[in-house]
Amino acid sequence: MLAFPTPQALVTAGKRRWEKFLHTHRLWGSETAEKRLKIFAQADQFKASEPVVRAKSRLAVSLCKLLGTLDKQLTEYRRQIEALFEKHPDQKSLSSTASGRGG
Repeated sequence: MLAFPTPQALVTAGKRRWEKFLHTHRLWGSETAEKRLKIFAQADQFKASEPVVRAKSRLAVSLCKLLGTLDKQLTEYRRQIEALFEKHPDQKSLSSTASGRGG
């Protein structure tokens, strides 16, 4: 959404940028790629008034930024948990118990 904040921006970006976007974000799949590219090419056909497009675009960009912040916080939280777990006195027994349960 940050790369293509409006339907018009998506359409005008072109196939090469769409493909790069899908690969970068690990969204490229043999079963889904062509369908996504077709939707991207037609994105500006979903008509709305310009004020609605601007408002929805701002909302979507804001939500993307919030999700990016949340992802960074979760990554840092996970890193801290893993670091603490490595120092835990029962780490070896807890690791073998967890792996015995498929985790």
